[in-house]
Amino acid sequence: MAPLLGLLLLLGGLLDGAQQDAAAAEIRKEPFVVAGHQAFVIRPPEKKLEPIPWVLYAPTLGSNLPGKSEAWMFKRFLDAGIAIAGVNVGESYGSPAGRKTYTALYEKLVKDEGFDTKVSLLARSRGGLMLYCWAAENPEKIRCITGIYPVCNLASYPGLGRACGAYGMTQGQLAEALAKHNPVDRLAPLAEAGVPIFHIHGDKDNVVPLPANSGLVAERYKAAGGLMELEVASGQGHNMWRGFFESQRLVNFLVSYAADAPYGYVGSWRGHHVGSKKIGTGSIVMVAPSWGLTAAHVATVKARAPKTRNVKVAFGRKVEVQVEQAFIAPKGDLALVRFKRPLKGIQPVGVLSQVLEEKHGAITFTMAGHQGGRHFHPGRRGI
Repeated sequence: MAPLLGLLLLLGGLLDGAQQDAAAAEIRKEPFVVAGHQAFVIRPPEKKLEPIPWVLYAPTLGSNLPGKSEAWMFKRFLDAGIAIAGVNVGESYGSPAGRKTYTALYEKLVKDEGFDTKVSLLARSRGGLMLYCWAAENPEKIRCITGIYPVCNLASYPGLGRACGAYGMTQGQLAEALAKHNPVDRLAPLAEAGVPIFHIHGDKDNVVPLPANSGLVAERYKAAGGLMELEVASGQGHNMWRGFFESQRLVNFLVSYAADAPYGYVGSWRGHHVGSKKIGTGSIVMVAPSWGLTAAHVATVKARAPKTRNVKVAFGRKVEVQVEQAFIAPKGDLALVRFKRPLKGIQPVGVLSQVLEEKHGAITFTMAGHQGGRHFHPGRRGI
């Protein structure tokens, strides 16, 4: 039985590899040069949105990164109408020279190719240094940040002794200027701009330790009032585990912020406590141009003490509005909220005109939520 089991495992691995090869074969990179550096763009097969939503990926190193492992995610981005781009900045470790090249790429794609003025970031490993350092100086250009065990702390990896050369400094000089360059020390502008973050990181990562990188980002970002989700991969290190590269939560998160969802009436709720850095989040559904429906436990403070909570509701990529007032339902975990202005261009969800009863039989419905980014599950049936 043992040889048979080994053969089955080998065949399973070969099939997995074949599936990755097939997915990678569908990815068509268009190479070009920007600011003297090799770059690429992958365009979606169909232009679904204008301007074109896009993902900036790092690191881009030769022909290996991005590689076959990213193909599963990339295909889902492309199917959602999202383009993917990257540029080889070498081992920049987030240096000013590397940031300058990212700016050149951004300007070319936005001005010449009609790409969205706000980009979503996908950082793998040391790509975290590259993209976070650029994002900290360009928070108004960022829709969201996602990361697969991203490096966020120069002192953790690669260490100041290795990184200082890319910065044109000695180790001592970089240590003195570290707060001006280290991602974990530069999160405030991103939090102030309301940039949402999602990381997946293994708790056995000895190369890019979780506590000093994604863990520290989560702690500091939330303290600064930012919205971040951290998925800890139990028992995983800095490796090629498929769960890192086939994370549906990561895909849902990025797509929900990068591209308008097909169900535009589902939005996200961000309630800031006045005078503190605490924040509450949740989902909301538009039921009329000036009204939304959300959970009572999300809206209770706004209803009872409206002046203590500033609430912003976001629908899709461009529509944001402040909540003026909230009304708690006498029964159930429901609240009705009134926006400060009516919203245009979004079709509210249809509201039932009658109470459903057993005689109506099974119904088909769409389940929507905001955990891991706005996501939608149409065609569900229930009674």
